[in-house]
Amino acid sequence: MRLILILLLSIGTSLFAQSQLDAIAQLIELKHFERATLMVDKVLAEDAENGEASFYKGFILMKRKDNSLAMTYFKKALQYPNENKYKAYNEMAFLYMLDRKYEDAYEAVSKAMRLNKENHRGHYVRGKIQVKEGNYPAALASMNKAIRLNRQQAEYFVARGRIHQINKNFAAACIDFNAAKDLGYDNLEDRIKVVCD
Repeated sequence: MRLILILLLSIGTSLFAQSQLDAIAQLIELKHFERATLMVDKVLAEDAENGEASFYKGFILMKRKDNSLAMTYFKKALQYPNENKYKAYNEMAFLYMLDRKYEDAYEAVSKAMRLNKENHRGHYVRGKIQVKEGNYPAALASMNKAIRLNRQQAEYFVARGRIHQINKNFAAACIDFNAAKDLGYDNLEDRIKVVCD
């Protein structure tokens, strides 16, 4: 009887922790970073080895431009079991790219892609790295793949539109910038005027 009670308590605790993580993910999606931070800090205080919470903490820090500390949490997320390991690698690759550490960025995004082949953000990040290196044909292929996997990410259309603009394919850039605008991306009016007129 005591074993059953312990098992039920364990299951209840696990379900509660997962519901907290789901709530944190929703708050992040809604850009309620203050509330998400409070919740994720509470989860990490209770379980410092929660890989998923570590990922969310890193993501919030990245959004706040505290990239060094964000990287620490992404690396911590990789040390513990969680479903977000590929996402941690994606964001690490993005941060390495910002620091112009392209070899590290490629290594991280490659690990992300091995963990999840349908990883649309991984293709996007790889494309951003390729743009930084001036490899526009490869970047365009990466962005095409990201968009095929997820047509709801406005930033993917903006990135592909910029590649088209660099390649002087203004008609394609116009289509992509307008698609991004339709998805809610702001401040594209100047780009749209340049490529659509």
